[in-house]
Amino acid sequence: PATTPEPTTEQDEITRRADITRLLINLSGVLVFLDPDSPQSKARNWILGDDPQHLGATDMPAIIQRYALATLYFATNTNDSWEQCAASSTTTNCNDESFRYLSGSSECEWFGVTCLAGVVIVLNLRENGLEGGPLPRELEDLAFVEQLILSRNGLTGSIPTALGSMARLQFLFLNNNELTSSLPTELGNLEQLQYLHVAQNRLTGSIPEEVFVRSLQHFDVSANRLTGSMPRAMYVSSPDLVNIDVSENALQGTVPSGLRFLSTLKRFRANNNDLTGTLSGNIFLRPSLNLFDVGQNEIGGILPSQLFNFGTSLTSLVFEVNN
Repeated sequence: PATTPEPTTEQDEITRRADITRLLINLSGVLVFLDPDSPQSKARNWILGDDPQHLGATDMPAIIQRYALATLYFATNTNDSWEQCAASSTTTNCNDESFRYLSGSSECEWFGVTCLAGVVIVLNLRENGLEGGPLPRELEDLAFVEQLILSRNGLTGSIPTALGSMARLQFLFLNNNELTSSLPTELGNLEQLQYLHVAQNRLTGSIPEEVFVRSLQHFDVSANRLTGSMPRAMYVSSPDLVNIDVSENALQGTVPSGLRFLSTLKRFRANNNDLTGTLSGNIFLRPSLNLFDVGQNEIGGILPSQLFNFGTSLTSLVFEVNN
């Protein structure tokens, strides 16, 4: 519920604004506030003057959460692009006015936000018309978020390295956007990460070994512009991988024989790349494997005998357009 601010004297208000400004500079640095049109400046101005909650610098964690969410809102509502629960009731619908961003209700009631004991743990703005970028580094200040789901939007720019500081993150879905640059190695700091989905963007460079953390189960970088080979860490550092999808890139090298070490692997897609070499039969000795697709590559040799001599659970096997 919205709070009713206490009456303040002019000096109290000056002190409040100074304290909040110092807090936000500690979070974002001073340079972003030199630009009055930056998302951070707009979020600060809203916190200082327009937020109906009229919080002080010690109102934790609400003031940090509201600032981080407001920064994301201002960074991604390009040309009033949000489809639901934007701040203005004239541009978007919202099932409940308290769900609107920048409303006076608790940020835990805002659209796509889930809290536990007043702390944001899920941010799900999937398919909501978010456009522009880059994503603000202030997302890292939502330190207890376990699920960050921003898929199927129009986000641009690079994936912030600051996401590697979100230590509780388990689900990271940034697929189906227009993100560029490389996959940050800092994601390797996410020791609880289980799902990494960044498919259908414009990512370039190689797949960094660092992103294969021990907890990772689902890895999808399909339909990007990635090059290089599949790193050894894929099957050494993430032994519990269930799903690997590196299809529709420009990867080279061979299909790693080390996939045989992934005892829980069910689905492997590497179709539509530039892979060469031959296939190791040991890959198919995994009873868990039910989909294997390496179609439209330059793989040669003959089909491994293990495909015919071992009772696998394979239900989909694709080799089309190879050598």
